[in-house]
Amino acid sequence: MKRKHHRRLKPVPFRIYLFSLFLLTFLITNVTFSRYITTTQGRVGGSVISFSQLSIQSSGTYQNGLYTQQIIPGVDLERTDAVQFLGSESATYVFLAIQAQGWQWEQARPNTYQLAQNLMHWQIQSEWEYLLSEDQTHIYARALAPNVQLQETLEESETVKSGYIFQDQKMFVGPGMNHANQESLPADFGIHLKAYVMQVDPNAQTTGQSAMIEAWQKVKNK
Repeated sequence: MKRKHHRRLKPVPFRIYLFSLFLLTFLITNVTFSRYITTTQGRVGGSVISFSQLSIQSSGTYQNGLYTQQIIPGVDLERTDAVQFLGSESATYVFLAIQAQGWQWEQARPNTYQLAQNLMHWQIQSEWEYLLSEDQTHIYARALAPNVQLQETLEESETVKSGYIFQDQKMFVGPGMNHANQESLPADFGIHLKAYVMQVDPNAQTTGQSAMIEAWQKVKNK
């Protein structure tokens, strides 16, 4: 009797892709051309406050309008995404709006995002202060002094600060991530980031976080 020989199949590596759409916003109305008044030797003059370029530098591969990065079980993802802002003559607020479809988020831990059973998690760099949430969008902010830049760097100085978004520039991926977990993710699974900049109003009646929220309400629909 002939013995049947079964062909041994090679294991198929598990791969999923995290889609990160970066929307870059450049503000003009009530921001780029905001004015402040100075008085010198009894004369009053106006000066235009200039704003430099605001952008998000991303990690991953760009294709079809999306940044993609392969996810492998048990291997942390390097995420060097950073807000880059070359500064302003005035004090500014830089806002970061995050939509994280398919991720679990709690207001008690506003800088942490994760998948069920801790299959994946990541945190926002602690320098970004959580402000509020609107329509599944979480808003974070930073206050910058005049002529202070945000750059893709860890070597900070008085005039250059780190603009990194992800804590330790990585995302944790658990070894238990498998094909079934992949299939359970929503079709729009991913991370959407958007950056804004707004001049600090020297005549604002509020300070601290309240002033940031007030500024956000003015700039969010620009």
